[in-house]
Amino acid sequence: MQIQSEPQTLERIFTGVATRYAVPHYQRDYTWNQDQWAELWSDINTAFEGDREYFLGSFVLNTENLADEGIYEIVDGQQRLTTFTILFAVIRDLANHFVHNSTHESYAAIGLNVDPNRDKARRAATKAGTLVVHLSEPDNYFLRLNDKDHPVFYDKVQKESPPLLSKEERQTFKAESRLAKGKKFFTRKLIEDYLDKEDGFIKIEKFVTFCMTKLILLRIAVGSDNDAYLLFETLNDRGLDLSIADLVKNRLLLGCGGDEEKKTRVLGKWNELISRLGKSRFQAHDYLRFYWCAFEAKCTKKELYRLIRDELADKDGEPVLDQWLASSEFFCEITDRNLRFPHSSLSLGSTACSYAELNTLGYSVYIPLFLYLNRNRPALLHKLAGPAASYLFRIITVGSFSAGRAESRFDKIQEAVTLGASDDTILGIFAQDPETSDEKFIDRLRTQRFEDNKAARHLLSKIHLHEHGEGHPLNHDVQLEHVFPQKEDAWPAFFLDGRAREDWVYSIGNMTLLEQGLNKAIQASEFPTKVARYRQRTTATDPGSAIPMSYRIASEYDTNGATWNYAWIANRAESFAQAAPVVWSLPAIPTVAAVQPQATQTTDVSATESEDGMI
Repeated sequence: MQIQSEPQTLERIFTGVATRYAVPHYQRDYTWNQDQWAELWSDINTAFEGDREYFLGSFVLNTENLADEGIYEIVDGQQRLTTFTILFAVIRDLANHFVHNSTHESYAAIGLNVDPNRDKARRAATKAGTLVVHLSEPDNYFLRLNDKDHPVFYDKVQKESPPLLSKEERQTFKAESRLAKGKKFFTRKLIEDYLDKEDGFIKIEKFVTFCMTKLILLRIAVGSDNDAYLLFETLNDRGLDLSIADLVKNRLLLGCGGDEEKKTRVLGKWNELISRLGKSRFQAHDYLRFYWCAFEAKCTKKELYRLIRDELADKDGEPVLDQWLASSEFFCEITDRNLRFPHSSLSLGSTACSYAELNTLGYSVYIPLFLYLNRNRPALLHKLAGPAASYLFRIITVGSFSAGRAESRFDKIQEAVTLGASDDTILGIFAQDPETSDEKFIDRLRTQRFEDNKAARHLLSKIHLHEHGEGHPLNHDVQLEHVFPQKEDAWPAFFLDGRAREDWVYSIGNMTLLEQGLNKAIQASEFPTKVARYRQRTTATDPGSAIPMSYRIASEYDTNGATWNYAWIANRAESFAQAAPVVWSLPAIPTVAAVQPQATQTTDVSATESEDGMI
């Protein structure tokens, strides 16, 4: 294996008339987003303020075609190299514009110091520009992306263009390229963090010099793709913190040997998988672990790559990748980050609504079973989704039991499915857990503190929809209102009846649902002021509420002149608790079980969240 490694500054990486880096056509697109940009910006600015070197990690180059084509192929590291090219192009364009338009309103903060700033802006523009394109070779841009990304990269980033100085120009759109969004992000950060000061371009010039000389990457050059894949394995064995997804991709490519056609095909499928998973609330390694737990064996995140590597060691990895792809569509459907409860498009009791409930409350322990059922017994999945949501709400959200307890229940269900048990027997397994009884559920709800707004809003939303159905739909922007305010010094005369203030504030009986504008307007107001906004809305311009549980409070106040107190809170909590077993119903235990699957031994987990983050 031919390997050469050397730490290099960005100045050395982006220099030389013969230096050209290319992202092969089979590599994935540019994928960084605001989270990665913000983290990088924070890190390098912290290092800049401290005037210390900062190590950015490694990038791996394949030199196989260097002699014939004069190009280094980027095996790993395109995200960082692309991002820095965007940053330097933005600095170049801002600095050039200032030199010729120093009176522009965007530079008003540095107007008292124009001359030294203009000189430093010229220097900053030149330095930043040399990291994008070689000055003596105007067509020698150092970096070329894949066929899909490069036209946008060249047109929006590499070519000189006027800077995006106004907020309107920096507004981003969903369908917009991430490259264009990255340019807008760094433009905004430079304007906000540097150009609001008198020495704006003086400091930017120092920042560019710092980036050129103090930001370090480990440049690793290998002789072929196979050398690169073997390098990844070696680095991982030596403790380098490589992502599981990158390692799995690498293992799949290693299994292609020298078959370039297969390599292109496998990479295309892998990129499709990663792209599809982009809409899920989980990351790629989470999906692979859920899949493994569903179809292979229980495992932790730490064990996952070793298990996949061993599985692929003596078999063709492409059919395995095909299976991952086949299940990923359903996985993304039930874990879509935009799938939220409540929502006006969801019908209470529907399978889609149950998926939204599970997703919104952040559970994950059900996912391996759902993946298994979707492949092997999809009709049962539609029957089981609702009871699964009810069980987890009873046992985890309200019961505060561990994920391990819930996991053992789902394991028993999967065993029963494997043994061919009837639908009724399988559905009855949820109710076999004595901690999910109606009596215990009601008792807990009477006195429970709901300090998690998400859980309380879910509870009230589902009760509301159960009572009023399609006639009063709710959207995800409905807000939770604490009648007796959370603010500690509010309502000092409220009688606590010997209990802690928090017991009453966070009782479900003290909460209602309210439109966003109303909730913001009343905040910690006294009860009579709040009641005026709770009253039923009768016209479009009426300042009241259209949510029955809120205007019922106003109606009772208007009828009886009642004051909001602990007794009223306790009574409402009792009414919600009595309704809950019907709203979160569980199938009855069959009197005669068709199959009695053996109990599954699970590790006792005392915390609500398991070691691997599955809840």
